[in-house]
Parts: sequence; structure tokens; C-alpha cells
Amino acid sequence: MFRVFVALPIGGAFGAATSLLNALSSPYTAVGGAFADTVAGPVLQVVSRLLGVGWAWAALAVAVGCLARRPVHGALAGAAALLAATAAYYVLDPVLRQEPFGMHAGALLFWGIAAAVAGPPLGALGSRIGRPGPVGLLAGLVVPAGAALEMLVFRGPHPLVPLSAAEQVARWTVLAGAAAVALVVVVRRFAKL
Repeated sequence: MFRVFVALPIGGAFGAATSLLNALSSPYTAVGGAFADTVAGPVLQVVSRLLGVGWAWAALAVAVGCLARRPVHGALAGAAALLAATAAYYVLDPVLRQEPFGMHAGALLFWGIAAAVAGPPLGALGSRIGRPGPVGLLAGLVVPAGAALEMLVFRGPHPLVPLSAAEQVARWTVLAGAAAVALVVVVRRFAKL
């Protein structure tokens, strides 16, 4: 049960890091303007696009579920991590953007509900990673499959809105990483047989 409580600071750190990286990568924020024309600017933009997407947040819930090791504890850890990440993100975001908190309250409520709904099944699935059988294999493949799906379908190029250089680098990094992780999961699975 202790591992469930570890999910709170992990989630909070993830949400805060995502908000900070988004602010640092934007030339329109006070903290990001200083990096806009430096070598760090494009790097920050790529990293921001790696953390600030749905698959990365889903991976957070799966990862803390894996730490919990039992489905019920994994479900609690997944929800706790996503709720803490959402709270940290939307508490820090208005500060970094120098905006009133009220501008973010609706998004906090929406994504808080989404975290409470998506966190338990993702965390429970994460608790099954490495287990024998098809459920263990599925659990190991859900994050790379979700990452690839998001990059190919939801964040793919569009004829009217081309991808920026940072989005292209992030997209191909995620696709290569997802393929590598999926390959490792499958090879490890069949090596155990």
C-alpha cells in the first residue's frame, strides 16, 4: 500500500515538470522568452511535446500501477498519480503564465474528472506488466501502442497545418521509442517461453 502513496509525489512532480517545460518552451511566457533564441529553445520545445501529450500522461498511470504490483493498488496509484499531476499542472500553469487561476479552473475540473476515470484502469493494467499470459503482454504493449497511435493519428501531419520542426522531432522520437519498447516487450515475452 505504501507504493500507492508514492504515486502522489511522482504525479505531482510530473505535472509540475510538464507545466514548467511548457512555459520554458514558449517564447510568450516570461520564463520562456529568455530561451527563445538560444540553443536550449528547440530542445525545450521537443521535450515539452514529449511530456505534454496524452500517451505520456497515460504512461504515468501505467508506471505507478507497475510499482503497485496488485490491480487494486495499481488502480488507486494510477488515479492518485493522475490527479496529483493534474492538480500540480493547473496550479503551476497560471503562475508561470501570469494568468488568473480562474482561467484554468474549468480545465482543472475537466482533466481532474478524466484523471479519476482513466487512472484506475491504466494503473490496474500497469500492475499486470511482466506477468505471464496474454494480459501481461497486453499490459506491456499498451503504452507503446497508445504512443504510436497518438503520434500517427491524432498528432500526424495535416495538409492545412504542417507540423513544426519540434513536433516532427518529437513525433519521430516517440515512434522510434514506441517501436523499440514494443520489440523489447515481445522479445522478452517469447524468451521466457
